[in-house]
Amino acid sequence: MNSTTERTQTTAEARKAKAEVHLKQLRNEREQILTRQQKAQERIEELNQVIMQAERSSEVDTLAALRSDRRAAEESARDLERALPVVGHDIELAQGELHAAHVACEAEQYNRLQVRQLSLLSTVQEAIETIVTTVEEKERLAVRQQAIHNAVVTGGNLNATMIRHDLAHAISVRLQGSPAMSLRTLDWSIWPMSEQGDLLR
Repeated sequence: MNSTTERTQTTAEARKAKAEVHLKQLRNEREQILTRQQKAQERIEELNQVIMQAERSSEVDTLAALRSDRRAAEESARDLERALPVVGHDIELAQGELHAAHVACEAEQYNRLQVRQLSLLSTVQEAIETIVTTVEEKERLAVRQQAIHNAVVTGGNLNATMIRHDLAHAISVRLQGSPAMSLRTLDWSIWPMSEQGDLLR
């Protein structure tokens, strides 16, 4: 049986979802007002035509009813006209809230990565300390190897400090994306010495 684990929605994500819904509702409300405005204006124009015809035919009762309908349509149009900027202001506020919620979501995502970065930094820090401690020990041993070699070989040119520089160079090259260098070809301290005093690579 397959099972999936759904991630719990965060507070910022819930805020953003709520802001999106609210903004959509306000935009729909604005569209409805605009549609009703258009219909109200069409109704007023229609009534104006009918009233003009009724005035020519002297239909008093009909004329009074039509004028009442027109006043109602005009009042409705004015109400809609007053409502439109209010909804527009609410939309601006909702857009601001949506933007703020979006930034909060991005901050949450960023901070999840930041926590992971802290963990990785600890790993890097531990690795650096391990490398430094190891290199220092290698250098101490290399100094002894250098002394031994120089004692039996005239003009020996071994240099214990080069171990540190060669390792730093190898790390730098790798961090730049190049293939890893073979430290065995750089570190003379791992080469054995023959009975004649020669280093065997």
